Amino acid sequence: MADQLREAIEERGTVGEEDGKIVMAEVVAGLRDLAQSAEILIIESVEPQSMLSAERSP
Repeated sequence: MADQLREAIEERGTVGEEDGKIVMAEVVAGLRDLAQSAEILIIESVEPQSMLSAERSP
């Protein structure tokens, strides 16, 4: 699934800053809705950079 998302992003090309902000707000709102309905758990104490580093480790 992650590979499919990466491919879709690459095909889309560059996104304007304003469009990016709008979409990011929609993504965050969707995640908050899922958390509120207990479909996902958001752990807010994790540093975003440490999570990225862990995902990219071999």
